[in-house]
Amino acid sequence: MQGETHLYRELVVKYQRLVYFSIIKMMDGNRQEAEDLTQEVFLAAYRSLAHFRQASSFSTWLLKIAIHKTLDHKKKKQLPVVSDEEALNKVAGAEDPLRAMIALEEKNVVQGLIQQLPADDQRVIVDYYYKELSYKEIARKEQVQVKTVESKLYRARKKLRKLWEKGGPT
Repeated sequence: MQGETHLYRELVVKYQRLVYFSIIKMMDGNRQEAEDLTQEVFLAAYRSLAHFRQASSFSTWLLKIAIHKTLDHKKKKQLPVVSDEEALNKVAGAEDPLRAMIALEEKNVVQGLIQQLPADDQRVIVDYYYKELSYKEIARKEQVQVKTVESKLYRARKKLRKLWEKGGPT
């Protein structure tokens, strides 16, 4: 089927809803991420057609790809988590435990808000603030220009600020 894109297009049309709805369940209803992942699944399947062995049906093979792509995506998007014990140690050892507890709670709220951002925005926020990558390192990783990273980070911060104002603590 390699090179016969019109035939593959028919498979996409036939199985798109199945893949999309399987992914959206795994992504807790996040439509944007489900749409993005659905495209990634079909692209990966197209590239891997030579490896399809027909030991199972095409839909089963395709759903396996969808599950792996979705699980990989969920792993990548996880933010660094502070354990309860670490949090208690930080609060207990702080000069002002009340302030430390408030700061920790705000950090948890911000992480929750970041999870609500589109995947592209999440990535740039996590790379810059949590992984402490420079603009240049992010640009290299994402294969874009440094100015693009600056713009993406600016827009992501703006969206995050709106979410904070809408639902974050005051």
